[in-house]
Amino acid sequence: MAQNVAKIDFQPGVQKDRSPLAAEPGWVNSQWIRFRGIKPESMGGYVAFTGTPDIGAAVLASHQWVDLSGNKWHAYATATKLYVVDQSGNKTDITPETVTGATWDSAVVSQVNGSTVYTVTVAVYETVTITNSKGTYTENVLVSGHGLATGDSVFLSWLNDTEVVTVLSQTQFTYIASAAGSTTTTTYDTPFYNANTADPFVGSDAWSLDNWGESLVAVPRGLGLYQWFPGTDTSELVADGDFDSAANWVSGTGWAITTGSPGYAEFTGAGTGSLDQIVAANLEPGEIYNIAFELATASTGFSVSFDAYSTASATITTITPTASGATTYTSYSMYVSMPANASTTVPFNTIKIRQAAGGSVTYRIRNISVNKVSLATLVQTAPRQSEAMFVDPNRFVVLLGTVEFSGVYNPLLVRWCNQEDITDWTPASDNLSGELPLSTGVKLVGGVATRGQNFIATESDVHAMQYTGDPGTVFVFQPLASQCGLVTRRAMIKDSNGAVYWWSNAGQFFRFGGGAIEAIPCTLLRDTMENVTTTLYIKIHAGLNSAFQEIFWFYPDTRDSATDVTRYVKFNYATGVWDSGAFVCTAWQPQGIFPYPVAVDGDGDIFFMENGNDANGGTLTTSITSSYFDIEDGGNLTLIERIIPDFDDQQGDVIFNFNLKAYPNASATSSGPHTATTTTEKIDTIFTARQAQVVISSAADPTFWRMGAIRFDIRKSGSRR
Repeated sequence: MAQNVAKIDFQPGVQKDRSPLAAEPGWVNSQWIRFRGIKPESMGGYVAFTGTPDIGAAVLASHQWVDLSGNKWHAYATATKLYVVDQSGNKTDITPETVTGATWDSAVVSQVNGSTVYTVTVAVYETVTITNSKGTYTENVLVSGHGLATGDSVFLSWLNDTEVVTVLSQTQFTYIASAAGSTTTTTYDTPFYNANTADPFVGSDAWSLDNWGESLVAVPRGLGLYQWFPGTDTSELVADGDFDSAANWVSGTGWAITTGSPGYAEFTGAGTGSLDQIVAANLEPGEIYNIAFELATASTGFSVSFDAYSTASATITTITPTASGATTYTSYSMYVSMPANASTTVPFNTIKIRQAAGGSVTYRIRNISVNKVSLATLVQTAPRQSEAMFVDPNRFVVLLGTVEFSGVYNPLLVRWCNQEDITDWTPASDNLSGELPLSTGVKLVGGVATRGQNFIATESDVHAMQYTGDPGTVFVFQPLASQCGLVTRRAMIKDSNGAVYWWSNAGQFFRFGGGAIEAIPCTLLRDTMENVTTTLYIKIHAGLNSAFQEIFWFYPDTRDSATDVTRYVKFNYATGVWDSGAFVCTAWQPQGIFPYPVAVDGDGDIFFMENGNDANGGTLTTSITSSYFDIEDGGNLTLIERIIPDFDDQQGDVIFNFNLKAYPNASATSSGPHTATTTTEKIDTIFTARQAQVVISSAADPTFWRMGAIRFDIRKSGSRR
């Protein structure tokens, strides 16, 4: 019988929303591939960021920017932390004081007659009523809570003393007074703050991050506006912290110093003798300092305090050491906030280390370090509750779903600061700050600055917000479309041309390029929308890969039984082609500030994407699966005698596996694996079928392939069975 070569031309893109035969000849599944034109190829690999900074948890928001000195920065927010990472990979915890070491402006203190227990209440809630297609419900948003943990030492300014607290809830805690009092309820408009290292964040499931010039601005969802400036002073304040010398230390009763590299200071006894040092620079009132050290002890049931004296009274920070062993050291790190009330009882700039409680003990301490820390700070004059935030390029910080100037929370309010002044939020005739509630929608979800205007979205509709330059209006707003609202804040992204793409809670993907809103035809829509974990919508986030004109949406999928992002769906906005795959990515930033896209995995590890052709030095796995296709015309059973591979720039082996059918409804038989190396010209095979499905895959280090055409040497068997 005559032999000929059959060439199979597949349609570009992955199609899961039609039957496999209806998709013929096309692709029905993929993993870590893209389409260049109409042909598939494997995506690039990824490399861990220099210094491998570990964020330590799933990331809820990320941002990149360049400061005025040309230094490149990353910012990453988790449920409890805010970090910045410099271009060398050095990570700094800048979590604001309202997140760690909580500081509050006022408290309500109540006490029942005859009791020594005082109850402190510090919280503001707003109740928001939301009505949508799923019904009506209310949402209580915590503007602020105490953010403490039971056992924290808290400096209470109305007592001018530090007390250990017991937490009742996010909004209340108690402390024990030295004497009972009469029934009373008193409001104190003076601050208190957490004096030790507990990590109590009241909780935020989403953040907005942007940059205001060279500074970072951040809004934890439901909380206030925070700002952080680069250029933190990290100069060491302690001399001889490694005890290579004892010259700068004053040893009190029970202390002895053994010098070395490193040396250590040892305390033995039951007293409160202290180890003191006057540090190299002033401990400034109102500033935050980090105290880090290593401690070894076999003793239990005691605590150690660090007393830091500024020109004010002491900040007493207490830890209960772990009994790791007499010479086995455990690392500790704590933040202290210097109080602002004046005192001259002790020489200022003194660090005192002493036993705070317990019996006779022995412990060693070494590698003591004290640094001034620049944490993100609350913009005191900004609204204290917002749903989201972005920066308008005309130098306005814009808050969405926030507190009106009158003090009432409005989930549809857009509010902006004065131009060039992040501290001025009070509308007046001599400034451009202002506010406007949207007339449609339910609740603002997110916004982004794009070319010539801003794009803002509620749960149900979308609006344009455009700067006028007119002090009388400042911004004008235009409803763009309804029934296409944003599913969650990070599910929106703009491309390099300024067009905005978003995942809508209407179960569709949309695009806005400056004209009419467009629903994006999606060949993976049903597969995606029917399997996304709806209870984890807030985890969905979009990412731009501008070098390949691609937009990812990373999302949690019910098929994976996971509590975070497990898969992606990807759209090429130049060709309109879709593909999908599995990848755990909790945050993504496009290339631009850095030469590669930057992604964060579920453990908080940071990677440069599209960098190399392996998975951070390991095996990179890619695959693409075709629909069933007719071999020749499908009328005859066909004998396939060889495969002719066609790959450009191939690295590593590429594997062919086939599923074969004599009839569309027949059971499939398999053939493979058939391996194509970089030098393979043909692969000899012997199998017979009318229809076939091919799976092309690779799992190598490195791996890359760009497919040309699949060709088979075929021979009609002559049978029409």
